This record gives sequence, C-alpha cells and structure tokens, in this order.
Amino acid sequence: MAILSYKYNEILEGGWQFSNVELDGKLNLMVGGTGSGKTRFLNTIFNMALFALNKHPSSNAEWDVKIEHDGNVYAWSITIDRTPEGTVITKEKLSKRTKDKEDVIVEREGFDFKFNGKPLPKLSERESSIYLLKNEELIKPLSQFFSRVMRRYFSEDALRQTCTLHVLDDKTLKKFESTVDLNELFAMDLGLNAKLWFLDKHFPELYSVICEYYKDIFPFIRQVKVKKEKVPFPGVTPGFFIKEKKVDNWIRLDQLSSGMQKVLLILTDICTLPEGATYIIDEYENSLGINAIDFFPDFLTEFQPDAQIIVTSHHPYLINNIHPNNWFVFHRKGSEVIIKRGTELSKSLGKSKQQYFINLINDPFYAEGIE
Repeated sequence: MAILSYKYNEILEGGWQFSNVELDGKLNLMVGGTGSGKTRFLNTIFNMALFALNKHPSSNAEWDVKIEHDGNVYAWSITIDRTPEGTVITKEKLSKRTKDKEDVIVEREGFDFKFNGKPLPKLSERESSIYLLKNEELIKPLSQFFSRVMRRYFSEDALRQTCTLHVLDDKTLKKFESTVDLNELFAMDLGLNAKLWFLDKHFPELYSVICEYYKDIFPFIRQVKVKKEKVPFPGVTPGFFIKEKKVDNWIRLDQLSSGMQKVLLILTDICTLPEGATYIIDEYENSLGINAIDFFPDFLTEFQPDAQIIVTSHHPYLINNIHPNNWFVFHRKGSEVIIKRGTELSKSLGKSKQQYFINLINDPFYAEGIE
C-alpha cells in the first residue's frame, strides 16, 4: 500500500494550504529552505493517520488522499470542523476504483451517512468512517494502511525514551512465544532494546543484517550483543550493547551518542516495517557526523523495504545521491505551499548527480523558497 496523491488545507483564515502532490510508492525526498513547510507537511500526513483511527483530534481541515492497494485505488476525502464542543465531520467520501469501475463505499454529510449505497443509523459525527466501520471488509484495507503509518521523532527526549531499558512483563513474553510476527512487533511499538532482543531471538538473520550494517557504518565497533539486564522488577529487561576496538568494557545503548542511537534506530525501523507501511523521517541527518550521513540511500538500495519512505533533508550528500525524480521541492508564499516534483525541474538540473544540489540551490523556485 502507498499514498499516490495527497492534499491538505486548513479551513481557517490564513491557514496552511498545501498543493496536491503525487507521491512515489517507494522513496520521496522533501527538499526546500528552512521554514518552507516540509515538517508541517509530514505532520499533516501523520495526523491524518491518527485521526482516521480516532487517536488524535483535528482542527478545521480538509484532507484529500488516494491510496493504492492490490491494484485498486482508494480515494478518501474528509472535511472537519473544530467547534467549541469538539471535532465534527461535516463531509466525507470514500470510493474504490478498480480497472473497470469506481464504487462509492462511503458518502457522508452531517448525519446523512451511506455505506455501500445503504443508509446507516445515526452515527458519531466525531469519528471517521475508517474507524467506525473498521471491521467491515470494504474498510479493513484502509484501517490497516493507516495503522502502518509511522512518524519517527529524533528529539533528545524521543531518543532517550526509545533507547532506555524497558521491562517486558510475562504477558508480552508469552505473546511473542506463541505468535512471532513482525507485524505484531510493529504494532506493539516496543523500545529499541526490546525490539533488537526479539529480533535476535526470533529473526536472527534479520538481526544479523542490522548489526553487520551498523558495524560497517561505525567500523570502530568490534562486537555487539543483546542480553538480559538484572533489575529489581519481575519480567525481562533486555539491553543492547557494543564493544569498541581497544576498549574492554561493553557500552549499553542508552550510553551511546545520539547519532549512533539514531542510526541503529533507523536501520531497525526499516528492517522491521510491515509490508505496505509508510515511514516518515524529518531531517534524518541531524546529529549525524560526516562518517554516518551517507548510510541511508545506500541501505535503502541494498535492503529495498516494501514500504513508502518520506524523508526531508538539507544535506548535499543525500540530495545528490537520490535521483531528482524522487525529489519534492517546497516553495512557500505566506501560508500557501506549492510542491513541485523534481521531474519538473530536471531540465535545469543536468545529468551529473554531483551537480544536482548545486543546480537545485540556484534554481529560483528553491532559492526563493519563501515569499
């Protein structure tokens, strides 16, 4: 599954307006000057997924998105009004297009709600049809898609939270003893120590891929291991450790630099994404030294995850090593954000990838990115 096209507007005076953009099913690199709207754009995608599953409220907004699944295209549009009493959905439509026809699944305006052409009793006007009808066979693919949209945060607090030790209780341990599944691992949203412990235990080949690539990125790492830490609590507390060359002591994950934590987290995320997931990263190069920045495009090429990746970056290396066909260039006029595919600028970018970044920053659309 993948987002084919996406549009978002805030229905407020001076609200943010993003032009419709057709995304790539695999890799999407968002580029533009600081303040051009890239981070906000990523946030709107993730908030859409949260709202669809009734996990996050929304303000006055319109979403219009097309999603591909098994050769079919789902078109979902929704208009939301934020009242003093809370969120109200004023209009919603969901359709499914196959090769031969288009079927309307949901039509909704106020309390007038039709599902598969048949009127439904009065339902909550605060919750999306994706959530209300999530158990219906026609809706399940969309519910599954939105549950697999992942927005990874790399702030100091976010890294600390995911890299700290967590106790796994007996219920969690029994669940993975009886049902070992990467989709379950993704859904549980475990910390990085626990996730690597489960991979080592149940998916040793995948664990080995992560560790070997990690050691290639940081060649001063001599050994890695996961083991149970002793803590005064019931359950299991796994920890990931490295041993550096010429250093005798093992170093635990939460004691590593933020850059080393971040690289390991991204490698593990990508290797464990469920089929058809959407993975969102904002400015992945932040806190990474020059020795670690270049791993990302190479790893994607080698591992080739069955997922849609949406990433922002300002770094010349990443921009030069991702083809302009996968670029999305942001240009903001006040609260209106215009997004152009790199293909629209390709004639001015030249054929040498070493010149991509230089030509990009000299292009007026990029250089005058905020008006």
